[in-house]
Amino acid sequence: MALQEIEAVAQALYEIQVEARSWEREPERLKRRFREEARAAIAALDEHHIRHHRSKSAQPL
Repeated sequence: MALQEIEAVAQALYEIQVEARSWEREPERLKRRFREEARAAIAALDEHHIRHHRSKSAQPL
């Protein structure tokens, strides 16, 4: 997982929050929480992508 990818997803998750202010002004502990959520989301999407492609390749022609 690239750090830029994690940061972009973390910021996106942050921005959809109801009372989101400015990412740059938030404390590091809050950013850390969103980065952890971003890593989990990216990992879940990666796993889904892998399973989807495996199931497609297992289908007969």
